[in-house]
Amino acid sequence: MENPVEALDAKLKKVEDEEVHNIPTTHDNNLTTLMHQMALLLNGHQQCLPQYAPTHRMPNLELPMFDGTDTLMWILKMERYFEVHHIDDIARMMDTILLCMSGQALAWFRCFQNWGKPPESWDEFRDSLYMRFGDARNVCSKFLGLEQEGSVEEYCSKFETLGALLPELQHVVLEAKFMNGLKTEIREDVRMLHPKDILDIMHRARLGEKKNNVALNSTKRKGTVKERSVIVKVVSWTDYNLISKNLATDLKLKLDMYGDYSVVLGSGKKVKGDGICRGVLLQIGNDTYVEDFFPLQMGEDDEVILGNLWLVALGKMEVDWKNLPMKLKVGKETVTLRKDPFL
Repeated sequence: MENPVEALDAKLKKVEDEEVHNIPTTHDNNLTTLMHQMALLLNGHQQCLPQYAPTHRMPNLELPMFDGTDTLMWILKMERYFEVHHIDDIARMMDTILLCMSGQALAWFRCFQNWGKPPESWDEFRDSLYMRFGDARNVCSKFLGLEQEGSVEEYCSKFETLGALLPELQHVVLEAKFMNGLKTEIREDVRMLHPKDILDIMHRARLGEKKNNVALNSTKRKGTVKERSVIVKVVSWTDYNLISKNLATDLKLKLDMYGDYSVVLGSGKKVKGDGICRGVLLQIGNDTYVEDFFPLQMGEDDEVILGNLWLVALGKMEVDWKNLPMKLKVGKETVTLRKDPFL
């Protein structure tokens, strides 16, 4: 069989010879035929080339390992992994999960596979996993019982972690739950600002906490009770005057029966008490005040707190919230309380 390349070379040589002998008609016809044959050869060559289809490059997402700790966060990471890799078949999910397990979690997973029937959905497996490695309550009840105990940031983190596992909750439910779980003073500040959605509520709660922290620590002075040096705080988060229970015990202040009561401190912690110290002499600078105090277990052993009722009893006052001096009337004299820069 004649080699097609050699045949093509021969035809090209023939065309050149005809051009030399000035035969234009034959040259044109042969050139047209030759170009057609070259096109066929090239087309055949292209058909032999491998065809490459464009592919979508998946993100490099590592499998999250699970040893039985930090269950909620592992569930969130696993759900993201399934979503990115388009894994929605429960059998494939179980095969993938097996690669993630280690330690006690791996032992439990083997028992889960061998002793029970295969789960029919991811939700069913997730509930079983959480029953084993979560606490006794399910996610929903834990979410509904969530309240701010520490900072707003800590509360937001817990709220987001649990809320991510409950995507079916409506926004109005999320907003109401978050608001109800805030500390009272922060909740009232946020409510007055009329936030537009859950993200705005969380943002304004963080800002409200910063503002309250400034107010809580704004007016601190040194004082004395029975010649004992104390730290005096003038606050607005409680109506009552409070004194450290340890301080009252050390100073042997007389404790009258008052009945059981509880006070929510500025930190949000609720503290119970059962008595009152009446007629305590508190000296601040050159001024002396005679006040009743409720002894409570507080953060500092030498702490004395003057609340709203003390401020109300003083009547008119002037406060510069930027520079933090407080001018008030004591009898006929005007007294200025300034924050001690060393406290």
